[in-house]
Amino acid sequence: MRISSVRYYVSEAFKNLFRNHLMTVAAILTVSACLFILAVSLCLALNIDYLLEQMEQSLSVVVYLSDELDADQVNELYKRIQDIPYVKADSVKYISHEMAIERFIESMDADPSLLDGLPDNFLPRSFELEAGDLAYRDVVIEELKGLAFRGVEKIGNQEQYVGLLTTINNGIRVVSVIVIAGLIVLSVLIIVNTIKITVNSRRTEITIMKYVGATDWFIRWPFIIEGLLIGLIGAAVPLFFSWLSYRNVLAVLRDNFISVEELFDFKTTFEIFSLLIPLTLILGAGIGIIGSVTSMRKYLRV
Repeated sequence: MRISSVRYYVSEAFKNLFRNHLMTVAAILTVSACLFILAVSLCLALNIDYLLEQMEQSLSVVVYLSDELDADQVNELYKRIQDIPYVKADSVKYISHEMAIERFIESMDADPSLLDGLPDNFLPRSFELEAGDLAYRDVVIEELKGLAFRGVEKIGNQEQYVGLLTTINNGIRVVSVIVIAGLIVLSVLIIVNTIKITVNSRRTEITIMKYVGATDWFIRWPFIIEGLLIGLIGAAVPLFFSWLSYRNVLAVLRDNFISVEELFDFKTTFEIFSLLIPLTLILGAGIGIIGSVTSMRKYLRV
């Protein structure tokens, strides 16, 4: 493609944008609104997914031990549990009778004197551990059940919470995909209608160009560039406002809701927008190009 041709295409694209400035502004604002909702949806979906991952990882498996085990047997069992595939070795933690009682008192905010008269071992010893991935949690449980003959009395794995979190996570992902797909389709339709108005106002000119030998691509390129510019501008605007909003929301949460920050982490601005910036720009450009190409079809059939 010659440089003179590129200059002509770009020049015509800008002329079209300014010639139909009201529709151009309307298209950019509408695409921006759609992509802003998309950006907000992605920010929420990524953070909720990240939150659920943290909650899933915090759900530990508890292995309750028989009181008959001596110290050597407990140590041997500790090593065997660490060697189980998919168990995070550094997550295996021994909870003695005393530690279990201290935890009970803290969780219930109870007066220690209420436990006077109870035996020191009324709460069982245990090991707490985490599976490296929820997908292998059942495998870990089965391996632990195989250690029953070595003093494992009971295994608490919080299955109901795991199932609930997995269901919520999958549901959020499905809803996010549906919302994003709907917004993309809506944006394409808006750009198609905008380009159609521009093309319709120049249909006589296009027909003449076809009759004098202009190729379809020679006619099509200015409109493709026009759609590309609308898509890119429509993507840049929501990116700026969503970046500003996300950064301010994180600052407000950190300054005013310290307890929330202690419970779980949020995705950083860099983590979110290193994905969101290229994705939104590519979507904006793609939406603009698809809208332009689609709207040109019937006018090139001369």
